[in-house]
Amino acid sequence: MRELVFLLVKSVSFGFYHPCLPITLTFSWRRVVIALAILGGAAVLILLFGRSIWHPLMVNLIGNCFLGAPRFRENCFCVGFMVGDFATSRTLGKHRFRAVTSSRRPHRPAAFTLIELLVVIAIIGILASMLLPALAKAKAQGRSARCLSNLRQFGLGLTMYANDHDDVLPYGASRGNGFNAGDWIYWRTNTALYPPIEKSPIALGVGSTSAQLFRCPGDRDDTTRNAVSTAPHGPYNYSYTINSYDPSGGTAVGLASINIGGVPYLFRLASVNRPETKISFLEEQTTFAIGEAARNATGGALSPGIPTDGRWFNQPDPVTGAPRSNLTIRHNGKGNVVFVDGHVESVHWQFVTNFANSQPNL
Repeated sequence: MRELVFLLVKSVSFGFYHPCLPITLTFSWRRVVIALAILGGAAVLILLFGRSIWHPLMVNLIGNCFLGAPRFRENCFCVGFMVGDFATSRTLGKHRFRAVTSSRRPHRPAAFTLIELLVVIAIIGILASMLLPALAKAKAQGRSARCLSNLRQFGLGLTMYANDHDDVLPYGASRGNGFNAGDWIYWRTNTALYPPIEKSPIALGVGSTSAQLFRCPGDRDDTTRNAVSTAPHGPYNYSYTINSYDPSGGTAVGLASINIGGVPYLFRLASVNRPETKISFLEEQTTFAIGEAARNATGGALSPGIPTDGRWFNQPDPVTGAPRSNLTIRHNGKGNVVFVDGHVESVHWQFVTNFANSQPNL
């Protein structure tokens, strides 16, 4: 029986030199099925007649099934004819092979058919359509995580600044009120007149001197802010602003200290009521594009403003009385904020329209 098995393997291994049928089959699922059928038959023979023929049998079968014998289908028919002939003989010595010849000249090596190429392209297209949205979502989540990390650094820097300045919080870096050495951010672009961004007190407090700390990775369009910039300050090229109200009744409301007409209104960290609910920094919309700015009922931008300095001014609109919401929605419909106690969150734009979430004395 072992001699029969090796004859079968030999025919599969070298059958393409003496093809039994003039048929050439390129790679396809049918070829895989035939290969699996022969491998299954070989496994049955091994189980019946012992493992001593395992190694040479597998070497020949696997080599020709999967390494590209150009006439694999003819080999399979050769095996079929051999088995049929052997079944009519009682001994191997009486067995004679049928002479089957082919008048067709040898073919060139097998190649992919057009249908097979189209199937492969279709499969790649389906996989790409499934993977690309997931990759885009993962990339957006990565940008949001980096943004939250920046804001967390600001929360730490705010506490450190207060610790170093007798509990007084920094100024809001207002454009209209002019430069102040106590501004939380040195944002002005004219470095011949003003300190560079790397010298900002909030950055020095956390040990970071990189300008990237002040920019959300998802904030990539400078067109609108460049259009509203005025000399000599230049545009506000950063994403984050500090919560800052105007003074009321001769006292600071916070959260930032403020200087109006040369009169300083200092605000202390201890004056914040329920710091875990009060926003200290947030990221404002920097364009009016869909996906960046919240929309109103008519489809336009909900708020007409973009940041022109380091101060977030969340006081009521003078015409409608409604709170202003400049919070961006660039992070999957939400914007990122950090609270006075240092924790960060992604919130909907409606969150900042509630004064209880921003006004320090509420």
